[in-house]
Amino acid sequence: MTGKTKKFTFGMAYQAYGYVTTNVPIDFTQEQAEQYVRDHFDEYGLPEESQYLTDSAEPDFEHSGFWERRANFVKQEIGE
Repeated sequence: MTGKTKKFTFGMAYQAYGYVTTNVPIDFTQEQAEQYVRDHFDEYGLPEESQYLTDSAEPDFEHSGFWERRANFVKQEIGE
């Protein structure tokens, strides 16, 4: 790319895979542990270490724009 440029910002959606460990009662079966995780899923954060899944990236243009427009959009999102 030659000449003058300007910044264009867009979202990037991609998938990653990682492990999360939690404590469950010692007498739980595999099925009970799985159900426990389903019932409490919103309490877990994202994996601390994860691997990018190859070829899973896709651009998201819903909130895209040139740098100035994106900065204004972010200000609106956070209430400035």
